[in-house]
Amino acid sequence: MRRYLLSVLSVVVLLSMTVGPALAEDGIVLDVPEYELNLYAAPELFRIRATGAQAYGAQFSVTSSDIDVVTMSSVAVLCTPPFQWCQQMAAADDWGCAINGGNSLKCAGSQQRPTAPADLVDYELVNLYLDPQGLGIATIGIADALLANSEGITVTSAARGMTITVTAGDITGAVSYIGRSDHSGASIVASGGPTADSTNSDSLGAFLLDGTGYGMELGTYVIDYDAALYLSAQKTGVYHDGVSTDLGVCVLHSGDCDDDDTVALADVVIVASSFWANSGDAWWDARADLNASGGRINLLDLILVARSYNLTGPTDCS
Repeated sequence: MRRYLLSVLSVVVLLSMTVGPALAEDGIVLDVPEYELNLYAAPELFRIRATGAQAYGAQFSVTSSDIDVVTMSSVAVLCTPPFQWCQQMAAADDWGCAINGGNSLKCAGSQQRPTAPADLVDYELVNLYLDPQGLGIATIGIADALLANSEGITVTSAARGMTITVTAGDITGAVSYIGRSDHSGASIVASGGPTADSTNSDSLGAFLLDGTGYGMELGTYVIDYDAALYLSAQKTGVYHDGVSTDLGVCVLHSGDCDDDDTVALADVVIVASSFWANSGDAWWDARADLNASGGRINLLDLILVARSYNLTGPTDCS
């Protein structure tokens, strides 16, 4: 599990959140039904609200379904009149709310006599700070919900929690095939860091590494590039900050006709043996079609093998 807080309340940025879709009936709700947190962000604020008419008191519990993904790191109970939430519960720990082990929160509070029952529609009860711990999805559920009137009669027990998705940033980049306009099909592999992933380039050469779909964790990676008829390439010491990393363009060198990651005499012989051949001719060899024209093997293919002569992969792609 990742780090716990150093000093939450001093570093949390208070967000301006909107109220999520209304319940079928009044109840206790979190701000939004779904939210995405970055794994390396500071804990974020979410508001627990009461949406019930003439409620005199409220209780609820909150749980995280997976503390390896997100924990409840801090809670601040609001004291805004007419609902004397923290005044009434001041003798209890954390003013009527207590977090247990990062995944369980219990709260209870009531207005006080002689205050008249107040309309608690969209009334903010608690500020809850959620701290991302690892990649994945967790549910922040509300249970034991109860809004009651001044006669101790239940107004509602409805509740709505939220789904939190914790992600990290992606690693992006592109490859460029010398001698071609279609740059698709290159293999790109990330290794050596906390998240392993592989992908292929599109026709423009672009690619994205996103782990299992939740992003790439912070760390230092080795990125390997490979494609048929091209020398392999490599970037080492790639530091990914967990937010966003762009590798730029990696140029791949053509001419590796025999797929031994070296451009040598054997590759020249393959091109020369098919020189002037058209697709369909008996001596046409697809390995000599370095520019992927699908047509005659000619000077364009010979130039591609000649310009890479004596090069050996992996070439430096830094």
